[in-house]
Amino acid sequence: MNPPIKSALALANGAESAINYVADNFVAKVKKITGGKGVKVVYDSVGKDTFDKSLGCLEPFGLMACFGAASGPVAPFAPGILAPKGSLYVTRLTLFCHITTRERTQAMCG
Repeated sequence: MNPPIKSALALANGAESAINYVADNFVAKVKKITGGKGVKVVYDSVGKDTFDKSLGCLEPFGLMACFGAASGPVAPFAPGILAPKGSLYVTRLTLFCHITTRERTQAMCG
């Protein structure tokens, strides 16, 4: 699904704001929406094309959860870049770590 359709769908379903990350400067828009503060968490499923900018959307001590690579894998990066951006946290999620046992899978379904 393309970004303008995703934005329209999010707004139609109650989102207060939606940003087309392809057409808009989404870091500037996030900063404007949050009064310059940034957000606590970014969930990035795009990967290579948005990684650096997604970090720029975070408030100090914010968390970026990378869970996809629609535009390609994120290049290796030096963890030292996280400190001057506000002591940020980054994690790379995978479903298979969360469903290692039947009990864990059932607990997530409940």
